[in-house]
Amino acid sequence: MRILQICQSYPPMISGAALAAARLAEGLAAEGHDVLVIAASDRREGYSTQNGRLRIERLPSRPNPARVNQRFLLWPQRAINRLVHAFNPDIIHLHEPLLLGICGLRAARSLNIPVVLTLHQLPWFVAKYTPSFWGSPIRFDWLLWQYGRWFLSQCAAVIAQAKPVATIIRQHAWRTAHIIPNGADLQHSGRRGARGGGGAGGRRGGRGPPTGNPEQAKRMGLAGREISLQFSHEALIERHAQLYQVICPKPRPYVAHYGRSGSLQNENAAETAGTAVFRAMREE
Repeated sequence: MRILQICQSYPPMISGAALAAARLAEGLAAEGHDVLVIAASDRREGYSTQNGRLRIERLPSRPNPARVNQRFLLWPQRAINRLVHAFNPDIIHLHEPLLLGICGLRAARSLNIPVVLTLHQLPWFVAKYTPSFWGSPIRFDWLLWQYGRWFLSQCAAVIAQAKPVATIIRQHAWRTAHIIPNGADLQHSGRRGARGGGGAGGRRGGRGPPTGNPEQAKRMGLAGREISLQFSHEALIERHAQLYQVICPKPRPYVAHYGRSGSLQNENAAETAGTAVFRAMREE
């Protein structure tokens, strides 16, 4: 499957959304999917990197005055359209519902492909950066939720990273969200003794159930091995891949362009010389 992710920040820029997008993109590429990430460049000019099946296109960006060491894309619709049509994805995964989200929606409509949105922040987070009037912040919460209802209605699926967030989305945006935690590494998140006694995360000794963070487990109604299933990196990738397959279970046909060649052997070639164009099914 060919998966396109669109996000504002991506490592080396650091934020929660950036790390989540990177973890997902790298995991999907490692599983054999072709992944393209479009993000803001961490410097003024844009550049591209390729690592196996993962390609990252960082577009020219500008400094974000509201966040330290962060840059953002203002309205890169033309650049996004060019990259999307060249990559020809099966699905577009958005990591923000604002400017880049609109660009992603428009690109998806042009190809008639589904869109998935992961909500990393709620409107209250955006409201923190709004101007104040007579010392009191101007509240845009109501307006943002109105916009959010419309935007979420345009998406084939919405992902929340915790049950409380999904509950808020259902209450305010009237949309049921898929709960997919962010694939935390339990060995660095308070998990001790996962394989019995011994140091370094319990790497030595007999096998035993992972303990995880007790308070976190209590809040989510989980315990023992259920925490491992909820928070493991493998579960993050598997659950996203399953969701993609439900939304677009069959690969779409696409047009492959081949340059001049004197020995074209494809029976479906439209021309015997020059540029040959034929229909093919994308491999997953």
